[in-house]
Amino acid sequence: MHRTKQILFSFLLIISSSWSLFGRTFVITSVADTGPNTLREAVSMLADNDSIIFNVKGTIRLTSTINIDNLDNVTIIGPYPKHLTIAPNSSYDGDLLRIQNCTNLKLSGVGFVGADGATRLLSLVNCPTNIVIEHCLFEDNDLTSTSKT
Repeated sequence: MHRTKQILFSFLLIISSSWSLFGRTFVITSVADTGPNTLREAVSMLADNDSIIFNVKGTIRLTSTINIDNLDNVTIIGPYPKHLTIAPNSSYDGDLLRIQNCTNLKLSGVGFVGADGATRLLSLVNCPTNIVIEHCLFEDNDLTSTSKT
C-alpha cells in the first residue's frame, strides 16, 4: 500500500509539472494555517506556471483569506476531497480562498466545509478564462445563516 502511494504521488508530481509548463511545484505537508509547508506559505510564493500538490490529509482551518491573485497557468491538486478539507476557524467570517484576476487555473481534489452565510469558501473575482474546479466537494455549508452561533 505504501509503495502504491509513492507511485501515485510521483505520478502527480510529473503530471502537475507538465500541466504548469515547467514552473515550480510546492508540496504541502502541513494542515496548519501558517508556517512552513502550508497552503498559505505556498500561495505567498506562487508565480505563473507553478503547481501546489498536497501530501497531507486533514482539515486546514483558516483564520483569514488566502488570496490567489494575478496568476496564469496555476494548478492546485489535493489528494481527495474527503481526505483534505479547507474550513473556517470557528471565529472567522469572510472568504477562505479568493481567486482573483487569474486565468488558466485548475483546482482539484479539495473539500470545502463548514461555511455559513457570513463565510464564502471559494470566491472567484474577475477571472476571465479557463478556471477549472473539478473533483472538489462542498459540504456542510449553511447558506441561510448570517452569523456564527
